[in-house]
Amino acid sequence: MPAFALGQEPEIAPFRLTSIEGYMALRYAEDEQRLGSTGGVARERRSTWEEEVFVQTRSYIYHPNFLKFDLGAGPLFAQNRFESDAGSSRSNDGLYNLTARASFLEQKPYPFALYYEHLNPSVSVGLTQTFRQENDKYGFNLALRQPLTPILLTLDAFRLTTKGEGFDIIVDDTIDQATLRAHQSFGAGNYNQLMFQTTHQESLSGSPNLPIQPTTTDTDLWNLDSRATFGAQRQFLLTNIVSYTTQNYTLGSETPARRDLRVSPDLRWEHSPALYSFYRVNLLQSEERQLETLHRSAVAGLAHRPDDRWFTTTDVHAERFDATGFTQHTDGVAGSISYRRPIPVGSLQLSYAARYDLKDRDAPAVQVAIFGERITLADAIAVTLANDFIVPGTIVVRNLTRTQIYAEGLDYRVIAIGAKTQIQRLVAGNILDGQEVLVDYAYQTGGSVAYATFDQNLQTNLALFRYYNLFARYRDVAQDVRSGVPTLPLNPGRNTLYGARADVPVWREWMVGGEVTREEQSEDISPYMRRSIDTYVQLLLPYASTLRVAGRRVVADNLNSPEDVDLRGYSVLLRARPGFRATLVAEANVDKDIGGTIPREFQSRVLAAEWRYRQLSLRAEARSAREVQGGFERERRLIRVQARRDF
Repeated sequence: MPAFALGQEPEIAPFRLTSIEGYMALRYAEDEQRLGSTGGVARERRSTWEEEVFVQTRSYIYHPNFLKFDLGAGPLFAQNRFESDAGSSRSNDGLYNLTARASFLEQKPYPFALYYEHLNPSVSVGLTQTFRQENDKYGFNLALRQPLTPILLTLDAFRLTTKGEGFDIIVDDTIDQATLRAHQSFGAGNYNQLMFQTTHQESLSGSPNLPIQPTTTDTDLWNLDSRATFGAQRQFLLTNIVSYTTQNYTLGSETPARRDLRVSPDLRWEHSPALYSFYRVNLLQSEERQLETLHRSAVAGLAHRPDDRWFTTTDVHAERFDATGFTQHTDGVAGSISYRRPIPVGSLQLSYAARYDLKDRDAPAVQVAIFGERITLADAIAVTLANDFIVPGTIVVRNLTRTQIYAEGLDYRVIAIGAKTQIQRLVAGNILDGQEVLVDYAYQTGGSVAYATFDQNLQTNLALFRYYNLFARYRDVAQDVRSGVPTLPLNPGRNTLYGARADVPVWREWMVGGEVTREEQSEDISPYMRRSIDTYVQLLLPYASTLRVAGRRVVADNLNSPEDVDLRGYSVLLRARPGFRATLVAEANVDKDIGGTIPREFQSRVLAAEWRYRQLSLRAEARSAREVQGGFERERRLIRVQARRDF
């Protein structure tokens, strides 16, 4: 039905249907996975046909500003087939999707809404895996605003239940959450906002190949966010964030708890258009299990930009870090200066930064524990943990909901390079590509010692003829022990990096370019040398098509470790509009690294096409990924086709 004309007042009626819309869709999806090693190959394949009809209606009672309804519903039929080396099976599912929302008094100072959703979306995991998930969500929204109250108050509360299962993942979560916000605006862009959020989560999610331990998490968050400008010329800008979080876990018989308090005021004082000063304070107080930490820092400084060429900063800073069995105080000064000017053939930029710190460390404890450092394990690329000198054997890796503990040597491996420790996902394990995990560990404190650190950084960039750049960087870190004897070595060093980049148009809108770099790190613990080259060609082709071909080569030699990098890779991307309202995308990527003790290879391919005509659309895509690590190989393939007609 037609919507209201511009400026036309909706008619008052006991009930009125204002619009009907929806769609019909036919879908086909096929997932296939092959896992192989010297012992053989295992295969799994799942295919699904889906037929869906969904109708969305919009209506109101008496007036749209009194009570408005949005109701959508429709059946979803699915025919499933599962095949593996152990046999095959079929199933037919009769499902439904439903959305309902009732909005009361939307234009009044006290709007209120209730909603319910029952949906069966297809969820993507990584590049090549999908599975159907069942979501149930219900809740309400409430607001109080002017003139009823001088501040805006909003309350949102819901319960969300999700269930689903793919080849390598089971999802079974229930989340109850309520959020209360109070927002007050004053002046131009100034505000205070207070938020309280409480969340209760029960989880049975994880890998189907590992035991799943039920977990319960209760989280309460208080957050105050404010911004204020003041002064005769509004030359002062003060921003501040204060948050307090409590989190309680139930892990079997364990009930660990965490408390975090964060305070971070930031003041900027603009003395003139060319000069301003800044003052920042940060405080973090944390408590978890037997570890209590208090981290405080403060900095005050000046920034000066007399013209477009010069920019200088200088500051004084202090930092205090106190943990159970470990204390470190840092006091220092820092400064930087940069200069930029045009030259006849381009522009020249120079910058220099220096920092001098006095550090005093008191460490009666040999180790300090870290709980829940969050990292992302993509492909089989090793990720470096935040702290140095991690104690071997103390690392524990869990999924985000803490329902599972992964096994070293099966799901991941630990790589030590000098003082650094890395976590690398194993292709044969149960950690998904791109999955976020939590890491617990302990690191060595290094003993009680007082020392000075002088860090200098010099950089230059020369831009030539619009298309070329030459750049270089030199960094020197000097350390001097003033008192005490460190139990771990300090690590002064020098780093030199230089390279060139070009992006050159060769004909019409064709481009050729790339970057070459060489880096050398000289230090006592883990010196290394690194060389890289990236090249590309980008072509504009007929039918509004663009083709980009790129290649890369990275060689890194860690002089005190066999874990090196010797990577070769390329990528091809084609985007085309061949006509007839069609769009085509084709992409391929290959990376192969033989530098470490376990060679790895990753390949991915994507082919997607879409055609639209008025309210009819057709879409098809095929994706594949192949991971090889050592003697193990995992290959995945995904095919999806959809025909949809909107009305």
